Amino acid sequence: VVLEARSPDRRLFRTAGDAERLELQRSNKSVIEAIRRLPEETTVVHWTHPSVEGFIASRRSLWRHPEFRDAADCLVVQKAAAGASAMADAIRELVEVTGSHLVDDSTPDFVILRRKEEVPLPEPAESVGFGYLFGTRARSRPRRPGLTGTP
Repeated sequence: VVLEARSPDRRLFRTAGDAERLELQRSNKSVIEAIRRLPEETTVVHWTHPSVEGFIASRRSLWRHPEFRDAADCLVVQKAAAGASAMADAIRELVEVTGSHLVDDSTPDFVILRRKEEVPLPEPAESVGFGYLFGTRARSRPRRPGLTGTP
């Protein structure tokens, strides 16, 4: 519930819930802008608020966390989505423990980790040619008796 009140000089005041929503919107905008600045050919894994995904979905190689998190060119972690401790754990694991990534960009809202060496990602059969229509999952399903006329 958002409560509103007007001051004697007609300014509008709202409750703290609105401030949290506005802070999330500001954070989302900064993450979207940072991802858009990355080169189009860069493979990106994102750990962001769900509302960010629609604004970055046009990228050619975009994956949700945790898919290919250690193999992608960049890992983008938004503090509002992952939490401060999970963001720190991701940085510690990939930068300090394995040493596979460097901190490319860091703000109070997000961190972008860039992989030191390029690793080829597997190409699912469903994504090649008409594989998205006739993918291996569809072919690997057993036929059910009675539907195709065969026992």
